[in-house]
Amino acid sequence: MRKQSLSRGEFQLTYSGGCGSFSLDLLEDQLDVDKQESGGETALIWAAFKGHEEIVEMLLQQKADVDKQENGGETALIWAAQNGYEKIVEMLLQQKADVDKQENSGETALSWAARKGHEKIVEMLRAAGSKG
Repeated sequence: MRKQSLSRGEFQLTYSGGCGSFSLDLLEDQLDVDKQESGGETALIWAAFKGHEEIVEMLLQQKADVDKQENGGETALIWAAQNGYEKIVEMLLQQKADVDKQENSGETALSWAARKGHEKIVEMLRAAGSKG
């Protein structure tokens, strides 16, 4: 069984396998999946930034806000695109993440993916209608 942990500041998520048990824990604890840290990060943003596919999937099942922005304007999609996490980009696009949302500097998921050379993600974002 693979264990994944995501710990940062005010929240900690741990996944030890078994999607059902993690989802149940979220419901029993009535965890606010969109709670933001002082920098504006949510659990979904951190999971996307770190490439934790299973945690992203579970948070999406719990209806995490895919377009929530941290203080710098980054979204889960922007981080996943920037870091080359194709599967996470795909999951976020399936949940209708805003493909043209801009961070504070004006960068988008598409501009980051192009700058980093993530050609498959560029194709995915363009197919989803990204103009940026």
